[in-house]
Amino acid sequence: MEDSVDVEAYDETSEQELVDIEDPFSARRQELKELRTRLVAARRAVKNADKKQKKSIHEEVSTLEALLESKKEALETDERLAAGAALVMERTHENERAAAARAKRQAKKEMRSEEDAKRKQEAQAIAAQMPQLGRLEREAFETVLLTEQLEIFHIDPDGSCLFNALSHQLKVRYSRNYDQSKLRDMAAEYILGNEIKYAGFLEEPLEDYCERLRGNDLWGGHLELDALSEALSLPIVVYQASSPPMTFGSDRNDSPLRIWYLFSRFFIACSFQKYAYSLGEHYDSLIDRSAM
Repeated sequence: MEDSVDVEAYDETSEQELVDIEDPFSARRQELKELRTRLVAARRAVKNADKKQKKSIHEEVSTLEALLESKKEALETDERLAAGAALVMERTHENERAAAARAKRQAKKEMRSEEDAKRKQEAQAIAAQMPQLGRLEREAFETVLLTEQLEIFHIDPDGSCLFNALSHQLKVRYSRNYDQSKLRDMAAEYILGNEIKYAGFLEEPLEDYCERLRGNDLWGGHLELDALSEALSLPIVVYQASSPPMTFGSDRNDSPLRIWYLFSRFFIACSFQKYAYSLGEHYDSLIDRSAM
């Protein structure tokens, strides 16, 4: 027959073990409590004792007082030592955590340095190929220009070439005077007013992006081309050497310029040259050869 298990005793023992783990001095505190109880009882017993008994009780009181004081001092000393050891251990753990954090930061820094070095090498490799790529692009682009009967009007590569190219187009085709700053403002206003359309394409808050756009901190791209075609109510066609032209704003069926776009050159046109300048991507304005 199997031995029965005393569940209640087991639970009590387990609970006491947990208490001892959390407070290793609990048993000694309990011992001090019991000594104080015995001391109080002995002092009370003196009142009802005879002369002979009082002498014995006084001796017991003195013994208990000395024992209590001794154990109390020993406990306080051990508690201070334990607290000091715990503090040292905590500081050790803090130092270990700080060292691990520093190592992690250093590893990230080294990884970033490796990535930066890799990007630099790739950029240098592309830069070394720039003259050849530029020559090939110009040759291909000449074919496009000849077919479309267009000529390049060069725009300075100053970071605002797209806006300056559009500014030139508006002036020569529509006699509208919009400088690059005005076009940046128009693009920013339209993007801000159509957050649902554009926010998903940005990795930063829309307001921050548009603030940088106004302040000449951003080069123009597809977002700005789309926004300006809408703000100006004009289609914008971007020609490239290696792919068909990209048209922005041709989906507005109620726009009268859509008819002109289908049958004439009465629309804004600019060229996109990826390897024309060492700065990288660049836009020029395009004019009709017949207008020269």
